Amino acid sequence: MKPIYLDNHTATRPHKEAIKKWVEVQQDQYASCLASHQMGQELVALNNSCQKKIYDLFGAKETHQFLFTSSGADAVFQFLHSHYLNYIRHTGKSQIITTFQEDPSIVLGIERLEELGCLKKIAPLSPSGYLTAELLEKTITPRTSLVSISWANGLTGVIHPIEELIEVCQAHGVRLHVDASYLIGKLLFRLDALSVDFLTFDGAVLHAPIGTGGLWVSGKAPFRSTAAQQRAPNVAAFVSMTEALMKSFSLTDHQVTEVARLRDRFERGIQREFPDAEILFQESRRVPGSSVISFPGMCAEALLYLLQKSGLYANCERGYVQRMGGTLKAIGVDPFLAGSSVSFALSYETTEVEVERAISLIVQKADELRRISVC
Repeated sequence: MKPIYLDNHTATRPHKEAIKKWVEVQQDQYASCLASHQMGQELVALNNSCQKKIYDLFGAKETHQFLFTSSGADAVFQFLHSHYLNYIRHTGKSQIITTFQEDPSIVLGIERLEELGCLKKIAPLSPSGYLTAELLEKTITPRTSLVSISWANGLTGVIHPIEELIEVCQAHGVRLHVDASYLIGKLLFRLDALSVDFLTFDGAVLHAPIGTGGLWVSGKAPFRSTAAQQRAPNVAAFVSMTEALMKSFSLTDHQVTEVARLRDRFERGIQREFPDAEILFQESRRVPGSSVISFPGMCAEALLYLLQKSGLYANCERGYVQRMGGTLKAIGVDPFLAGSSVSFALSYETTEVEVERAISLIVQKADELRRISVC
């Protein structure tokens, strides 16, 4: 039987149209766009066409700069490297604020800058799992130069009130980076109405091929690209990612209606069949497909193992249990619940039949685990 894939915050199935475009360009337009002959110049035109589509999709201004990157992590590295070279070194404002629940790309990127004398400061989150303007205000100091956060968290799906955080950053002259990987295609926004200095995303969680990503830089933030950005772009990958983004943006209404409906059905079904289960972050603003469910009295890692053996894949990336447990404990969730919480992520491909099968499998495995072990 076909596996049930509910791990769409780790990686997503690429859109068929995106893969088709990649293969077409790889097979038929394989020259370098740095070449002056006809094949090379055709790729230049194709690259420029994708750039225009990307600007239109995101509602970007002419002053915005877009860079196609090899991943979301590469995009984060690009902007952090530039921020250090062009701002921190000249101003001495070496403190960077983030939260304890960020993706490894942000955390590890800032830690690399700590080796160069920068300071990482962790902003606390509210009990609902998001960063409030008041908490950010208390965290910023005269040495702060940058706030770097994910707009929506990949583990919990909780959305930060980004407009309020922008106001705080602007009041203090602090630059703001948001990673929009988990939010694109699930919430409408336009860059021309969003005063962030850097915005990144990872194509792997946006139904684009793995190995694609992007970085937006506002006209206010000086930016210097690395040597890697001076090489000929991978136009086939760029075309594929553009196609995937166009599809994702077109599915926003489907996400906020149908995917959200299936997520709610999924959560109600789990609670109906397994009354001890607790749905976390129900009262928070979440992306449509995200669900965090706690199964008191059992270890999340053991439940994930049983589900995987049964063909249901939830979020179980390396270090997941520690990251999720640490995130929940830090916002005041009972450690007993934190260690038994599992994150699920539906996508536009998730069907009602899969949701009903998932409910049955999860309840069955949770009952088995409850009988044989206690966390």
